[in-house]
Amino acid sequence: MTVQEYFETLGVSDSRDLRRARYRVINAYGFVGFQLGEAALVDTGHYRPEAVVHESDEGRSLCDRFYIGGLPDGVWRDGVREVLVRRPRTARDVLATDVNRWRGTFTGKDGIHDMEDLKDPAKQTKAVLTLWEHNHRILIEARGIAHTSRSGPVTTSGALAAAHLCGPHGVVRFLAYGRPQTDEFKTSLERYLTAFSGYRTPYEDIDLAD
Repeated sequence: MTVQEYFETLGVSDSRDLRRARYRVINAYGFVGFQLGEAALVDTGHYRPEAVVHESDEGRSLCDRFYIGGLPDGVWRDGVREVLVRRPRTARDVLATDVNRWRGTFTGKDGIHDMEDLKDPAKQTKAVLTLWEHNHRILIEARGIAHTSRSGPVTTSGALAAAHLCGPHGVVRFLAYGRPQTDEFKTSLERYLTAFSGYRTPYEDIDLAD
């Protein structure tokens, strides 16, 4: 399977006109096209989130405001739409929103200066490729962490597909600790690990087994 065919299998790229329309779709959680959200594009350097002043009992502080996936559903009960959380990887407070609002600014990386650029098929594909390279680097750093109770091999293609669904750190948490991971629509990370296992990729193989 070629790289192009692999991306088409995962729904990342397709030359047919019907699929081209998917680049412009924004779903209920504010993800654009092939599931690009604020947090992922912050991590890849495509997007600079909105900076806001947050007021609490401890005083006023400046923090970024954007959507972060993986928070417990109970956080959003009783009309709550924003919550202050600490991002473990950066040790910085973020005012997490209930959906991607896209109130920040784009940096111009990969030619993406605004939302219309992000919806452009060629530019969005570049952003996806940059994101997958970012995810691959994180997974490479986590080699040798597979959870011993998992049955079946963890392949590079499966891990990359699962990282696109739930983020690379979600993959690491699942493999290291066996913690179930799903996206906002309850699609299982483990389902992607299996469904997209064994395809040839342009990336260095990732040995995630113990």
